[in-house]
Amino acid sequence: TVTPAATTTTLANTVAASYGQPVTFTATVTSPSLAGPPTAGVVTFRDTFGGVTTILGTVNLTGSNIAAFTTSATQLLPGTHTITAFFSNTGNTNYANSAVSVAKSQVINKATTQTVLSTLTPTTYGNAVTFTATVNATSGGTPGNPASGTVTFRRTFAGVTTVLATVTLGGTNIAQFTTTNTQLVPGNHVITATYNGITTH
Repeated sequence: TVTPAATTTTLANTVAASYGQPVTFTATVTSPSLAGPPTAGVVTFRDTFGGVTTILGTVNLTGSNIAAFTTSATQLLPGTHTITAFFSNTGNTNYANSAVSVAKSQVINKATTQTVLSTLTPTTYGNAVTFTATVNATSGGTPGNPASGTVTFRRTFAGVTTVLATVTLGGTNIAQFTTTNTQLVPGNHVITATYNGITTH
């Protein structure tokens, strides 16, 4: 009786990435068989995150014992993901299915952002003033600009910093706040805007 050759699947080490950046996972399938490792079959990549395990993707071995899978830009949410892989002998029954590989941790950081205030012009007491803040994603990849979350506008005047307002982004990356006619007294006001973040940014 000839039995299928045993196999082992090993995942390469991972490198931390930011949300919006594709991540490539590489698995190598080995075998103690004198015939060498399998060069056909299927490698399945799985992700465990938040207590839920999902299949990231499957890759056919085509003439090599190495399989690589690249995620989409936004497939992995920020946090620590547990990645595993295993070999299936689909189309290559000379080799046995492998056990699940030793897990690797993949860290996904939130996309970084920059909040930009529109240019301010001098005004006269009694006029309402509108401040506009634009929140842009600045990390690599294509995370997209945030369209939800909140922006806090602050004013520093006479050495005292106060919150003018916190505004919710409503489907775009732009937040606006308009003062009352008497909210800003005469003098030099330093205005800042801070994006408060969401799950991905």
